[in-house]
Amino acid sequence: MGAACVRCIGFGDDAAHRRLGHPLHHPRDAGASRPDLGANDQMNDRLRVAGLTTFGLGFMRPAPGTWGSLPPCGVAWLCALAAAPAGLTHALLVVILLVFSAACVVWGAWGEKRFGRKDASEIVADETAGQCIPLMFLPAFALDGFWAASFTIGGAFVLFRIMDIIKPWPAHGLQRLRHGWGVLVDDLIAGLYAAIVLQIVVRYIVPLVINAAP
Repeated sequence: MGAACVRCIGFGDDAAHRRLGHPLHHPRDAGASRPDLGANDQMNDRLRVAGLTTFGLGFMRPAPGTWGSLPPCGVAWLCALAAAPAGLTHALLVVILLVFSAACVVWGAWGEKRFGRKDASEIVADETAGQCIPLMFLPAFALDGFWAASFTIGGAFVLFRIMDIIKPWPAHGLQRLRHGWGVLVDDLIAGLYAAIVLQIVVRYIVPLVINAAP
């Protein structure tokens, strides 16, 4: 506070500063922007929670991971029923995969503090990302029509959930990676295993069964 402003202390209000042409130094003015900062912090927290919980699906019970796996399946199923080009379906799945993978990696450490434990059940962005993998590069005949699409996409969903639960090598060990990487990578590996099994089923086993039928 300058020497001129010392004379204003006795007036006890902002009007004294204004009459003397001095800038305001009142504590109220120093903190005037704090509510905006608080609002920004709240908005950022809500964005992080929305990303990590896949827009609140992580709060669903029971089995929040199962709920978190549904959005990619829904996108793939709707694309199949609409006979969307395979390139469009893959592009949408890649976007979902990248967005929710980034949410895990960027906000994973924050999520551990927010929910009080590593790989909290509320964090399902990893399941959302991993579920995209077995839904990619499926043959066209496996998605041709309501029943074929439902069987194939339902199979991708079930296989991914099984792989995510049993966590085949090296998924289980990679959970020890720090922060969001440990949360994410095991689900990506589960998605790869599910994709391999599903590709074998729809490309080889199903045609054999159909051809063997009388």
